[in-house]
Amino acid sequence: MLYPSESNNVFSSKMKKHLIISILIIAILCMVGWVFIPHRSLLAQRSGVSDKHYNREYLKHYVQFTTSDNETLTGWFFNRGEGKEIVICFAGNSCNAGMFIPFAIKDPNRSYLMFNYRGYGNSTGRLEENNMIVDACEIIKTYAPKSGEAGVSLLGFSLGTGVAVQAAAKIRNLNRIVLVCPFDSMASICNLTGLKKYIVKDHFDSLAVAPLIQCPVYIVYGTEDTIVPPKNTYRLINALKKQPRITSMKAGHTSAVDLPENQLIILESVKAPQ
Repeated sequence: MLYPSESNNVFSSKMKKHLIISILIIAILCMVGWVFIPHRSLLAQRSGVSDKHYNREYLKHYVQFTTSDNETLTGWFFNRGEGKEIVICFAGNSCNAGMFIPFAIKDPNRSYLMFNYRGYGNSTGRLEENNMIVDACEIIKTYAPKSGEAGVSLLGFSLGTGVAVQAAAKIRNLNRIVLVCPFDSMASICNLTGLKKYIVKDHFDSLAVAPLIQCPVYIVYGTEDTIVPPKNTYRLINALKKQPRITSMKAGHTSAVDLPENQLIILESVKAPQ
C-alpha cells in the first residue's frame, strides 16, 4: 500500500519522465523541420518589384528564356546589334532583374541582358542555388554567339555575385566578371555556425570556386556595407588566383547600385580596357 507522500513521489516521477520525453520529441520535430521545410533556404522566393513596374517604359526590350527543364524566365535584352559585347547581369536577393536597366541606359555601346531568377518577376519555378547556376550557364551559352568576337562579360550584385562566380568558374573565354558587393559564402555573411551551416541548402561558396576563374575580375564594394561587410569581400579577393581590380566607394549595400553616381563607378569597371 502506498501512503500519500509515496504516491505523490511516484506521480511526480512519471510526470518528469513524460515531460522529458515530450521535450525530446519537440526537439526532434524542430530539427526535422529545419531539414525538410522550405525555410531552410536563405533565398527570398519572390522579388519585391514586379515586371510590370519596368514594362511601363521598357516593354519593347522584354524577353523570355525557356530553361532545359521547361521553366520560363522573364527579363530584358537591350540589344545593340550583332557583334556587340553582351553584359549579362545577375541581381540580388529579392531584386527584380530590371534593377540593371539604368546601367543599360547609361551604356549604349554594349548589349545588356538580364533575366529574373525562378519565381522572381513573371518567371516560373522555384528558386534554388543549383537551378540558378544551371540557368545562368544556359543563358550565357545561348546568347554568347550573338556577340561574335566582342564576347560576353558578367555583372553581378550581392547574391548575383554568387551566381556569376559559379558561372565564371565553369565557363571559359569570358571578357571579364564585375562583382558588386561580393561575398565569400552565404554561410559566412549569415553567420551560420554548427548544425545550421550544414542544414541550410543554399551555400553559394564563392570562396571554394574562386581559384577556378580565369577571366579578369573587377571588384566594386561599399565601405559602409553592413549586409556584405568589406571583410567578407576581401576573403573572396584573397582566394582569387589573379589579382583583381578593386574599387571602393563610400556606400552601403543598396546605395552601391541604386545611386546614379555609383552606377557610373560600376560602369567604369564594365568598360575598362582588358
